[in-house]
Amino acid sequence: MCAEFNLKAHNQSVTIQLEHFLVNGRNKTRLIQLLTHKMAAKGIETRFSTGDADTYIMRCGLEKAISHPIVVRRGQDVDIVVLLVALAPPENDIYFMKTGKRKVEDKLFSTRKLKKELSTPKHLPSPCIQLLRHNTSYL
Repeated sequence: MCAEFNLKAHNQSVTIQLEHFLVNGRNKTRLIQLLTHKMAAKGIETRFSTGDADTYIMRCGLEKAISHPIVVRRGQDVDIVVLLVALAPPENDIYFMKTGKRKVEDKLFSTRKLKKELSTPKHLPSPCIQLLRHNTSYL
C-alpha cells in the first residue's frame, strides 16, 4: 500500500514514482481535485469521466468542434484515431496529432482525409474476396 499525501499542502513534494503514487485511490482522487481546482482558477473547463475515458474525451472534442474551427487531439494511442474517424461528422475536420517518441517525429492526421482514404480502396479486391462475395451473396 502506498502512503497517503496531503495534497492540500500545495508546496508538498512527492518523491516517489507516479505509478506508485497513484496506486493509492485517495491520492489519485486528491490529485484530480487539485488539478481541477487549479485549472478552473485559470478559466480552463474540466470534466470527469466515469466510463471509457477515450470515448468521453473524443465526444467532448467533437462537441467543441461545433463552435471552434480547429480542434486538435494529441496522444499516442491508435484507438483514438479510430474513434475520431468513427465519431466525427463529415462536415468537421478534426486533427489528431500522434506524438513521437525519441527520434520519431510527431504526425498529424485529418479525420476528413482518413475517411476519404478509407472509403475508396486503392486496389481491386483479391480473387479470394471476390469468390467469397459471390458465394455468400445469398446469406
